[in-house]
Amino acid sequence: MGETGGGTRDGRPPLTRWWPLLGLGLVGVIVVAVVLHPRTPLSIPVPKVVPTTRSSPQTRGPVGATSVPLVTRAAGPAPVVVDLHHSVLGVTAGWELFARSDDSVIRIEAARGRVTRTGVPSLASSGPVSFLAGPEGVIVRPLDYVPGYEVPDGAPARALPGVLAVGGPALPGPDRDHLWTQARRGSGALTLTDWAGHPSAVTAAAPADSSVVSAASDGAGQILFFSGERGVFLGGTSRTRLLTGGTLDAINARTMVVTKCDPDVSCVTSVVDRMTSRRKALAHAVASSMGAGLVSPDNRRAVMVTPGADTSSSMELTLLDLGDGTRTTLPRSLGIPDATRMVFSPDGRWLFIATDEGRIAAVDPLTGRITDLGIALPAVRQLAVRPGRA
Repeated sequence: MGETGGGTRDGRPPLTRWWPLLGLGLVGVIVVAVVLHPRTPLSIPVPKVVPTTRSSPQTRGPVGATSVPLVTRAAGPAPVVVDLHHSVLGVTAGWELFARSDDSVIRIEAARGRVTRTGVPSLASSGPVSFLAGPEGVIVRPLDYVPGYEVPDGAPARALPGVLAVGGPALPGPDRDHLWTQARRGSGALTLTDWAGHPSAVTAAAPADSSVVSAASDGAGQILFFSGERGVFLGGTSRTRLLTGGTLDAINARTMVVTKCDPDVSCVTSVVDRMTSRRKALAHAVASSMGAGLVSPDNRRAVMVTPGADTSSSMELTLLDLGDGTRTTLPRSLGIPDATRMVFSPDGRWLFIATDEGRIAAVDPLTGRITDLGIALPAVRQLAVRPGRA
């Protein structure tokens, strides 16, 4: 899915236009550093590293559970590695979970039981941010045109290379070596780019009544463009075309959930096989989901934000069984996360959610049961996952 956070699909997120004089000076220093040393580590203040104890008020973890403490402040340029001596959640596959906080990026190798925390610089923007896991690290790229950074595996944070340094949206590409990015400031198209910031000749232009800043991933490396009442368009390595009319409730590489309403009749929610176009109508329609949610990799469940069932709750997070249409409302304590705060594990066994409180909740999508990771972490803003190597 789309990997931008904090914005809407109906309009461009506000760009920061005016900065204090001190902020201008700081940005100028960073820009000069990028020009002169585009692949050197960014300068990050090095605070004293203070290991936490379980009694520390800064330690996050479930009451009554064993929680492995990590450093509670950014560890400076050098990554800090903690060996848990056991796997996380009993995972045996090689996929990895990444989390972004305000001052660090955390890499969780679940099967190896290893957690790496790398200090990162502050962003000169409070707007939406793209957080993507690549084959050798992660990138953090604000939609505002201000500097972002990359965190290579096991190395300090450094400036984004090539056209990635421009700022603007970034979405997963059709293969592990590429991503879609706005290669030129203000461009109405996304360009297929490698992780070193080298653009290709392949571009995907947004429809006239859509925008690249509200685009999202379709889960298969192509791009969703949201075009008002006309529906949702699919672009990427082939010609841009209408994917569906109505509301796209959730999607992955194989399956999408779509609701269409007839003004004179009623609304119908269907599960659509994207490979065969076969449709199965559910017994009850999804009531006005808030943008495209996620379909699990095993195509059994979808997670989406829907209107609350009572007047005391405006929105709620819902798990939808794509077989029989039954729904499970998740606890309000999880908050109402957008797509950049939710990821499925590649096998569909877990749905990870960065809660409003900054915790990582591991949800069993079949039962709705919530498990804590048992690791003390800083307040998490975004999540990304990297599949294991084949």
